Amino acid sequence: MSKRIHELLEFNVKRKWDVENLMKSIDENWPQSCFDCVLTCGCFVPGHLPPDSLDDCLRFAKKDGKVVITKRANYAKECVDNVEGKDYTGTINTTKNGLKCKDWSNTGSNMTLDTQRLLADQHNYCRNPDSDPFGPWCYTTDDDTLWETCDIPFCEGASTPGWAYWTHGWQQFEDSCYLIKYIKENWYGAKFYCKDNLDAYLAEIKTAGENNFLMNILPKPTIDDTDLEVWLGANTLNAKRRYIWKTSLTDLDFTDWGPGEPNGRSYEHCMSTHMYSDGKLHWNDRECLTKHFFVCEKGNSITNIGDTA
Repeated sequence: MSKRIHELLEFNVKRKWDVENLMKSIDENWPQSCFDCVLTCGCFVPGHLPPDSLDDCLRFAKKDGKVVITKRANYAKECVDNVEGKDYTGTINTTKNGLKCKDWSNTGSNMTLDTQRLLADQHNYCRNPDSDPFGPWCYTTDDDTLWETCDIPFCEGASTPGWAYWTHGWQQFEDSCYLIKYIKENWYGAKFYCKDNLDAYLAEIKTAGENNFLMNILPKPTIDDTDLEVWLGANTLNAKRRYIWKTSLTDLDFTDWGPGEPNGRSYEHCMSTHMYSDGKLHWNDRECLTKHFFVCEKGNSITNIGDTA
């Protein structure tokens, strides 16, 4: 068996196997507990999702003639331990820009025969079969975009991407340019930094497209980690106590609040980003004097391109 095909056993998302067929392959020397688990829970091989209950169910798969037993917690891994994320086996099937992933079995000549076999039953989930340094990816159904990386959350305690993987320099979207500042200021300090040093303002997000663009270039923390939150340009420090964009003094016609936000807890009156349990960045209310990174925005006629971080 080639190394590539052999990796298929480790790479698949989980698939329920017919219990009767598996029973025929069970060695009589297997522990009785394993045998009982097959009878009670069914059994699972690499490739498909587990049941919704019986957390103690085990997976059985043949590997070099031996049995590999794995706890259910490892069935579908919905996060990555590092930037490359080769061990990702979750079910995210859209790219970082929201494009729908194409089924791996329907990518035709885009892949080598070995890779096609490796991804034979991965459906349209994001994967990293070729060790792409920027993580899991997929072919897309968009005629203008052959493939694109996916936005996968980091597991707790993961080796998160460092400075080299963060977005630096001015980034243009439509009529605006954005600069992420990797220095920590409270909301007021961030606002004045943008104005005094860059002739810019804290970013104001007016559309879903602009929001998707910004959320994709901002640094990605692990879930519920506050170290990499980023200030945006809205707060509730006005007479009506509602969120407005402070530079343009306009209401939030488009919103992307996280679940249950804004909750106004502990004098949280300023807007930041936060990584939620869905593995995506959303808006969050924060106490204005806490210090975070921030993103400045200005018109797309950039005169000072020397400031890159």
